[in-house]
Amino acid sequence: MEIGTLNQRITILENRVVTDEIGNHTAVWDEAFSCWARATLKSSVENTEAGVTKETQKLEFLIRQSRNWMPS
Repeated sequence: MEIGTLNQRITILENRVVTDEIGNHTAVWDEAFSCWARATLKSSVENTEAGVTKETQKLEFLIRQSRNWMPS
């Protein structure tokens, strides 16, 4: 892997549910970790439905493995 191609900083978020003091459950996104990556556009599709144009892009991220954030 060419380390110089990892030129985009990305943040991986983790979704979890927290409970407040009166018992309400709320979904929150917390930062799991941040790292350098190479982002590659795999496909891009544009659809128009009911007068609304929506673009969907599929990306691929290449990151280096690290013992600091890899699951045990």
